[in-house]
Amino acid sequence: MDEKILWIGRRSRKSFLKYYFSAVVFFVLTVAMLINIIPNFLPETLDNMITYALFFLGVIFLLVAEVKRLIVKYIITNERIIENRGIFNITHDSIPYEMIEKMVLNQSLIKRILKIGDMIVDTGEKQLVLESLDNPQKIEDLIYKMREDAWKERYIERGRPPSNEDFGKPI
Repeated sequence: MDEKILWIGRRSRKSFLKYYFSAVVFFVLTVAMLINIIPNFLPETLDNMITYALFFLGVIFLLVAEVKRLIVKYIITNERIIENRGIFNITHDSIPYEMIEKMVLNQSLIKRILKIGDMIVDTGEKQLVLESLDNPQKIEDLIYKMREDAWKERYIERGRPPSNEDFGKPI
């Protein structure tokens, strides 16, 4: 069977709100300095240097948030879960559905409010952590369904039908 991509995602931008908020604060301060809302008692050259520094810090916070988000890519196919990490040196990690022993969905109070969460996929030998996913229940349901299909296919090949205990979640 050909491998088909079912879902592609990255860490949610919601998980980087502190970076975006900091960038906005620095940009607002930059604008306030440029239009002289903030009274300054400093020489003009020092005032300009502070303005440029505030703008630069805002850009740095935006870049850090976006780079951290773009470094990790998650792919769910009909055969496995894939995690690609990196920009220049890419680390490729995958787990076939047949090997999955358990899955855990972690959501703190803040993450529940933002509707994001971390999915831990465990094979017993290794773990794959899908961090800060938007709508993690939807991803969890997709993985459970694909795992169930993989286990059914595996047990049919062995001649024994799967039972509810084989899946960890009722059929």
